[in-house]
Amino acid sequence: MDEVTADIPDGMSAVFFRVASDTLFKSILIIRRNIYMVKVNGESYDFAGLTVLEMLEKLDFFAERIAVEINLEIVPKASYSATTLKDEDTVEVVSFVGGG
Repeated sequence: MDEVTADIPDGMSAVFFRVASDTLFKSILIIRRNIYMVKVNGESYDFAGLTVLEMLEKLDFFAERIAVEINLEIVPKASYSATTLKDEDTVEVVSFVGGG
């Protein structure tokens, strides 16, 4: 079997396989981007690897007026900058509304 080498950029993965076609063999190398998704309030985002605080900033939430839940567990406000989102996390962000 032939040796195959390729420079694969960070965030990408590669699949190599050989395909038989009649009497010929074809080698195919597929490079694809790895996408890690986090669901926030029902919408999917490419936020895996970000902290909760970074996610809130990207979505224009004010950290002092919201509560965050990841996979059904409340995240303390003091942990927003230290809590990292992982692939397939489900996040709920709830805004507090005053009334009277």
